[in-house]
Amino acid sequence: MHINSPKNEVFKAITETDKLSKWYTTIVKGDFKLDEIITFEFVNFAEFKFKVVSLTQDKSVHLEIVESAFDNIGHKMKYELDENDGKTRVRYTYEGFGEMDDSYANMNYSSAKYLESLRQYCQTGKGEALAPLHTGPKFECCRERLFSLNSRKSSTSSCLTSNLLR
Repeated sequence: MHINSPKNEVFKAITETDKLSKWYTTIVKGDFKLDEIITFEFVNFAEFKFKVVSLTQDKSVHLEIVESAFDNIGHKMKYELDENDGKTRVRYTYEGFGEMDDSYANMNYSSAKYLESLRQYCQTGKGEALAPLHTGPKFECCRERLFSLNSRKSSTSSCLTSNLLR
């Protein structure tokens, strides 16, 4: 994907917690330094801790999940940046799924949504970070399944996706 913004600004958007909270999720903690832990909290849903495993200024950042309520420890999220045709090209990769199940589909959908939010943030200053989810019966099925059925992710992600899209 291409972003009409300088590469150094896109890099800041994916490595500075105050900027990440504008387009990804509103609660991001930690310092983007090699081997440091970054926490992404999706309120009323989940918290993920990533280790910064590679960081090259204005070029790339690679993160690995080291703590999660899901069966995704060891998964990696990678952002590679370069200049192309006067824009910043972002090559995003998420690695770790063993099969293309509902969890994979949910991550694929979510990644596309967040990448578009990143583009909007970099180009306009306004992204669509995930704010705290609403609570109540509409979302309770997702929370219960999420934390009690880690090995049966398909029903969780389908429920969550359908409720978030309403």
